[in-house]
Amino acid sequence: MRLLPSDFPAENPRTQTRPFHTLTVVNNAEMKYTKNIFGVIILMILSSCDKEVGESGVVENELTGERIENVEVILNSDQADKTEFTDSNGYFSNIKTFSCGISSCDTDFTLTFEKEGFQTVTINQNYYRESSTEFVTEGTKDTLIVKMQPN
Repeated sequence: MRLLPSDFPAENPRTQTRPFHTLTVVNNAEMKYTKNIFGVIILMILSSCDKEVGESGVVENELTGERIENVEVILNSDQADKTEFTDSNGYFSNIKTFSCGISSCDTDFTLTFEKEGFQTVTINQNYYRESSTEFVTEGTKDTLIVKMQPN
């Protein structure tokens, strides 16, 4: 864009000065750079609060100690309702990751374990920290064990 003298108001004949005006010419590259920086900052703020709900571990028969396959593991929380099944080794992983910048930071959840021939078991977010909770390697908090009682 080319500016001509006629684009500006005339001088004041009494003071021989032009009216005070500020003309800012912004380069398109500078605008894009500013938008990109702003976008990165917003993204960092929203993604910096990642949380997760749920749990992973193994499901065992309380009487025999054998691992149970095809147990339905149902996650219920404000963040997600999600169903998974244990694999052939009785292992499950039912976890939902979410960002607090987009949704609430409520990390309360329940996991319900259901299988025909067994009593239903429900645990919550505090189960992992309870002293009665068992883990595959005793004395560590590695792989959570959930025990189901046969009917």
